[in-house]
Amino acid sequence: MGGRSLTATARKFNNYKGDGVFSRHRRPDEEKAIIEAALRECRGRVSGPSGAAARLGVPGTTLESKIKALKINKNRFKGIPRKTTGSLD
Repeated sequence: MGGRSLTATARKFNNYKGDGVFSRHRRPDEEKAIIEAALRECRGRVSGPSGAAARLGVPGTTLESKIKALKINKNRFKGIPRKTTGSLD
């Protein structure tokens, strides 16, 4: 999995003096973009070592709460195929 792109996405939004991905200074649309990028990369998985919470460095319960608060449908990311580097010839 390409963890670098998500890390770059999280870092892009993580410019508030050491605040984490979720901060009282961050706008909800920014949080939503970060979470959706993580869910897309993790194919809808929230918890566990290959889940979005681990990628973002937050507890799974915290991410679940944010998903609910921001009304994100995590299931829509489950059917997205992983990007492949090879050709399908």
